[in-house]
Amino acid sequence: MADARRFDRLTVVDVSDVWDNNTFPLFQCASAGTRWGRERRARAALRWMAELGASRRAWMVEQGASAGFALDSLLDPVETGRAFFRDSRGKVRPSRTALTGETVGALAGDYDLRGAEVRQIMVERVGTRLRASLILTAERCYAVPGDSASPAELRFSVEDLVAGRFDADDGTGAVLSCANGEISVRLGRRGLLLGGSGSVYIDDHSWHLSKAGRAADAIAPPFVRSDARPRPKRHALGESAQVAAGVVHWAMLSIRMVRFAQCVDHPLLRSLARTFAGAGTAVVAAGAAFGAGRRERRFRELVVHWAGRGGPGLAPWFAEALTTVREPVPGWVEELVGSFPPVADQEVEPAVTAGEVRLAKFTADATVFHMASPSAVEGDAAWDLHVVPGKADEGFHLDTTTWAPG
Repeated sequence: MADARRFDRLTVVDVSDVWDNNTFPLFQCASAGTRWGRERRARAALRWMAELGASRRAWMVEQGASAGFALDSLLDPVETGRAFFRDSRGKVRPSRTALTGETVGALAGDYDLRGAEVRQIMVERVGTRLRASLILTAERCYAVPGDSASPAELRFSVEDLVAGRFDADDGTGAVLSCANGEISVRLGRRGLLLGGSGSVYIDDHSWHLSKAGRAADAIAPPFVRSDARPRPKRHALGESAQVAAGVVHWAMLSIRMVRFAQCVDHPLLRSLARTFAGAGTAVVAAGAAFGAGRRERRFRELVVHWAGRGGPGLAPWFAEALTTVREPVPGWVEELVGSFPPVADQEVEPAVTAGEVRLAKFTADATVFHMASPSAVEGDAAWDLHVVPGKADEGFHLDTTTWAPG
């Protein structure tokens, strides 16, 4: 797991999401019997991955370039996402949309921003930059049938944040503006989120009745049910390859817990990151072995290597994963799990209450901070990340000018 001063939680979430759906296709590509077969399967799998949308395709091209591969010409073009779409019931729905002067004007026309309430605000360091996310609840300025409609939720993100201020006791009212290449969200009397760009998602089941929704309804194409994004042809995996793929997939699901701010310092995450470092290269190498029997043996050896690398601390995790990913459980897996040492008592690390702030999150129910501090083992050479719950009686005060520079 990266030094806390360079840790990018959102990238970890995005990458684990990608491999949640693509781990088994990776193993199927790697397990083809010939180099030509592996190439053919990989091309089909990459095209399928890119069809998810423009942002996924752009991410893939960027990742490929960083590894020395030019993917742009290999992948099919993808239509840029619309600001709205029509669902299966024929209702228009908003997509996440960039914050522009036009977007801000539409929001102000459809929702009571001056009476909006801050439900959640979070500022975190993403690499060397700051990013903010904000959820406002706002009453509608348009009629909705019935009297029980709950307020809409407006979910904002502000990128390249240069200023962030907020007090928990000053969370009513919002003023949005876009000018001179900056996004400004003023909150209450003193609050401010100021950044270079931003986006908004309107979580409102009645949006089709709003002024913006009715305008979209007039031009949105009809919903067409289709079997888009058919998966590439599935290829059967051998027993050991299936177990190895299941373990890596299980790891991706476990690592995804970082999407919850309160879970970032879970000991499991650092252990999994260390254990599966270089897994992609190892999978490709195992799949390139000549002959199905050799490939199976290499994948089995890979699983044993990962389990050994995880050590006693990951033994319970491996025991659960290995006995879950394939039914019936292979005999060699039962032998491997049976060889794991007894679980030792985990040392309780002392609570950390001070350090360099990496994240601050406020909701009405709880506050959470991420603090980076020198490692107890490696000192200043590598910093650790710690979750520090806020204290209810201390309120919540955010001011990014007090944060250390990225």
